[in-house]
Amino acid sequence: LVIRKAIENKLQHEFELVMAGNGEDAWEALLQGTAHVLVTDIEMPGLDGCALITRIRASADPRIRDIPIIAMTGAEDEATKERVLASGATDFLVKPIDPMQLLTRVHSLTRLDITTRQLAASQAALIDQSALDPLTGLSSRRYFQQSCRQNLAYAVRHGQSLAVIRMEIDGCLTRLAGIELLTQPPRQRRKPMPRSS
Repeated sequence: LVIRKAIENKLQHEFELVMAGNGEDAWEALLQGTAHVLVTDIEMPGLDGCALITRIRASADPRIRDIPIIAMTGAEDEATKERVLASGATDFLVKPIDPMQLLTRVHSLTRLDITTRQLAASQAALIDQSALDPLTGLSSRRYFQQSCRQNLAYAVRHGQSLAVIRMEIDGCLTRLAGIELLTQPPRQRRKPMPRSS
């Protein structure tokens, strides 16, 4: 309790803290919140720190699974340290905790978490904007939509017809990306131009 109060006093002026009394409460707080770093004691009643970390690392939600975790332990033996790191802790501190050292590590891991999340969002945006699907190597949804717009504009500009074929392979494809071009209200679609002889 004394260590918890010292940590709270050191971090509360620079971070928004959510305190939990045990591993189950910490897990519930993670599910509800948007934490950037988790600081946990290894010795807790019920769900201990290692079990909590293992549960976090097994989460299907990357926001939870990838959170940086600082584990605190009073044990100084190598077996405990190895067990803490093997459970998935990002870093650990041995009690008694130096508050300034903890503050420095929380700052570093918070920056790491924010940067990692921004990088993942940028990466997702780049994949969405790329011409090729990274998984299949085929033209991407964005490329298809852009190509449809360009071809439709060209057909309208030059008074030509335009045909689009939608294929479904083995029932796998239920909706073709870009099909919204074909489902515009009739007043926005142009009538087919008669063929010239």
